[in-house]
Amino acid sequence: MNKEKESEKELSPKEKLEAFASFFAFWGINMLIVTGLVYLLGLSGKPKNIIFSTIGNILINTIGKAPGPIPIAFILFIAAGILGIGTFLKESVLQEFYLELTFFMWIISIGSILILAFISLIIPISTSTIIGIAFILFISPPIVFVILMGVIYLMSKFDNDEL
Repeated sequence: MNKEKESEKELSPKEKLEAFASFFAFWGINMLIVTGLVYLLGLSGKPKNIIFSTIGNILINTIGKAPGPIPIAFILFIAAGILGIGTFLKESVLQEFYLELTFFMWIISIGSILILAFISLIIPISTSTIIGIAFILFISPPIVFVILMGVIYLMSKFDNDEL
């Protein structure tokens, strides 16, 4: 009976391979994200950096100067609005996809803050640039969702049409 319990606990070779593949894919994607963030940091004085820095300055000078927990309230209201957009979707599969995409993008946003803060110890980076990049990633889920749905729609049209 103990052997039966032990065999139930062990993963099959296929499950082990899938777990390792997922692990390496996850860290590969993280390395690509870090590379992209380092590239964005190298754009000092270029238009993208100016946009991120401007957005960060606006946030710091408006929300950042509010007293007490008001900045957190603003962030929570924005998050509620972003999640509320997903309620307009009719299919539950799309709602679930939107929810997962939103949380994924928010994790990337938080990760970008941590990574850029660490990189700023090595390379001087303005706080407004870090805040600007994180905010753009924070509000991007609806835009990314629309783009992905458009790509899926175009691919379905391409697959149905015979050339």
